[in-house]
Amino acid sequence: MDKLLKQQKELAQIVAKGNRIVRQWQLSLPLQEQKIFLYVLSKIKPEDEAFYPITISVKEFGKLLGLKDPGGKDYIHLKKNILKLAARMRWMDIDDETEAVVSLIEKPSIKKRNGVVTVRLDKHLQPFLLNLKTQYTSYSLQDVWHMKSSYAIRLYEILKSFDYKRGEMLTHHFTIPQFREWLDCVDIYKDWRNFKKWVIDTAVSEINAVSNYYVEYETFRLGREIYEIEFTMREKRGLEEYRETEDEIARRQMKLEDVT
Repeated sequence: MDKLLKQQKELAQIVAKGNRIVRQWQLSLPLQEQKIFLYVLSKIKPEDEAFYPITISVKEFGKLLGLKDPGGKDYIHLKKNILKLAARMRWMDIDDETEAVVSLIEKPSIKKRNGVVTVRLDKHLQPFLLNLKTQYTSYSLQDVWHMKSSYAIRLYEILKSFDYKRGEMLTHHFTIPQFREWLDCVDIYKDWRNFKKWVIDTAVSEINAVSNYYVEYETFRLGREIYEIEFTMREKRGLEEYRETEDEIARRQMKLEDVT
């Protein structure tokens, strides 16, 4: 029971990002790298004035992910993904006059004896992650932790970044080229049917299954071409919150594949 309560406490932590980084950092990380980064962000305290070293127990983090062997082969896999995350860099507008190469995490290190990783966030990210008063997006880890698609997490963040007000319905539209760019899908799933199936439908299905929000979408044509997509997002209310387990999500995905 203590372990369960500890995990629930970890997943109740809040992730907060300035909307500029939500929308500008057009990088769809592989799922485990994405969750490592979000877990690191959840360790930032609201009162922090600068980035401080953040520690992660590989064993405890592996348990949160539901890994079966967090101290063995999964430990090696986690180390590789932390290395990949540290190597990811992008040009990013720091202000109206400056563009800089920004990484997500800097020079991670690990204690061999206890498997504790220490990381520090890139200092250029401070304006987008610290002292956020307006124009930011926040949610609990629990809202996205059981999602199996990295696109589901990206879509969830993007939709929430558009001044979503609690209890109200959000409607926002994108052109398909813009939507692909924001999801980092410009050069993959070029066939619309595959893009719809593996990116949009999968993301919407998972958001509806495991988060506190319900999402629907509608597409519009310009001539024969699907050119625009409109999303509506509303908070689930009046019903007991329902979250699927990872096994239930996997079974649902298998059924989707069988049908399509």
